[in-house]
Amino acid sequence: MVGSLVVFTLVYLVIATRQLHFIGLDRPAAAIVGAVGMVVVGGLPMDAALRAIDLDVVILLFGVLLIAAYLAEARFFRLTTYLVITRARTARSLLFGLTFVVGGLSAFLLNDTVCVLLTPLVVAVVVEARLPPLPYLLALASAANVGGVVSFSGNPQNMIVGAAAQGTIGFAQYMLLTLPVGVACLALNALVILWLFRKELPKEPLVDRSPPRPAIDRALAAKSLGALAL
Repeated sequence: MVGSLVVFTLVYLVIATRQLHFIGLDRPAAAIVGAVGMVVVGGLPMDAALRAIDLDVVILLFGVLLIAAYLAEARFFRLTTYLVITRARTARSLLFGLTFVVGGLSAFLLNDTVCVLLTPLVVAVVVEARLPPLPYLLALASAANVGGVVSFSGNPQNMIVGAAAQGTIGFAQYMLLTLPVGVACLALNALVILWLFRKELPKEPLVDRSPPRPAIDRALAAKSLGALAL
């Protein structure tokens, strides 16, 4: 009991402080070490630990990450960013467009993946447009969190919920319940960020610009999106 409490406390200490620099242990590594530690100290029997590994969730997580990697290879995310910036007329419409596009992508791809892949593209766009990066990066991060709630594939927590449901609620049925809430929260999220940065975001139209349309691998993008739809 004491050993389990020590392991639990140390793991959550690392998670809460992000990482312990003096031992080079970050959050994922701490979680793995903690799981092994629980078995070693007898806090969790080996058979119970093996039963806790949900292969359905692991396979779904791997599949979504694999599809996201292929979409990135096909330059799909670059095209998505291009379509948002070329259709936005003002700094505020750009923020709204970014919020809903990120939320939509995060509903089907892991929200962490969307943040990692889109952050450098968003920074490049706002710097070129001479806009403050902070409101757009906040919109990216918060919209990814909101959008990730809409479907089972949006984040690992939802995958665990879907697996625990054991077929009592399907993918489409779950989305029908969460989509209206997700859309409303995305709109509210954008409005709050606009209000917070109302002085920093100009109302004037953005300078007309025509960046080159990124070339994408259409075949690879189509195959990846088809796999995602399945």
